[in-house]
Amino acid sequence: MKQRILNTLEHYNHVKNHVFNAFNHPVIVLMYHRVLDQNEQGSPYTVTTSHFRDQMLYLKDHFEMVGLEDNWQNLERPACVITFDDGYYDNYTIARDFLSPQSIPATFFVATQNIGTKNLFWWDDLNLHQAFYEKSSGLTMMQLFRQLKNSQRNDQIRFFNKHQPPVCCDEATRKAYRSMTKQELISLSDLPHMSIGAHTINHLNLSKQSIDEIAFELRESQLRLEHIINKSVTSCSFPYGSYNRKVIGVSQKLGFNTACIGVSQNAYHWTNRLKIPRISVEDVALGTFKRQINRLIP
Repeated sequence: MKQRILNTLEHYNHVKNHVFNAFNHPVIVLMYHRVLDQNEQGSPYTVTTSHFRDQMLYLKDHFEMVGLEDNWQNLERPACVITFDDGYYDNYTIARDFLSPQSIPATFFVATQNIGTKNLFWWDDLNLHQAFYEKSSGLTMMQLFRQLKNSQRNDQIRFFNKHQPPVCCDEATRKAYRSMTKQELISLSDLPHMSIGAHTINHLNLSKQSIDEIAFELRESQLRLEHIINKSVTSCSFPYGSYNRKVIGVSQKLGFNTACIGVSQNAYHWTNRLKIPRISVEDVALGTFKRQINRLIP
């Protein structure tokens, strides 16, 4: 039943895209997380370096590459925006090294809790110790992810304090999963076409939080990033793409010009800039990527 609903929704979005494409050129906003030389665990959130480079070169040849906060009116052809979520170090060491020489704009949304540390995001901790957490909690990985994703921060802390793997991650693993440092963020933001956006402090599902907690997560992450890069931070993305009226209202009050949500549709110049839909990119070869992208344009 769930898959049938997802298929119906995908078909609806596909038809909707093509109807709107008849009136204006679409803006396809793509969402990446990590770019690594190898995707050893087959993560849906990691794209290999070779696939990423092929994808970027194809997009540059066939789309107008624009920034998230650019003016999208009067486009001469379909456009594409590149975004990254979470703030992993490879955004700086791998993605940046290819995007910058190609003058491809990109926005990097950074969850600020792990900046400059070797602490793991909770989902990486979960995946690296899957057998332990499933045995200790009596829940499957899918159940654990759903539970923790929708939890308050204090509940997440209590869970990980209660269930502690007997063997912690070694130094090499922590380095492989680290977030960007302050200096890396500064260097990234100083490059032409590169911008930094907020992604909350603790990567909480904002639609499950109170107004005060929503404001705290967005405001404090915004302020910390502004303090680090010494620039205004006026864009954000909502963790898991989840939002409601309260989240949008708080974002507007905090002065964000753009915000990204978890809806897989094309954007247009008339799209509400606080509800910009994005399309998650998979680790696929160029042929498959072309087919997926071409389904979105006239």
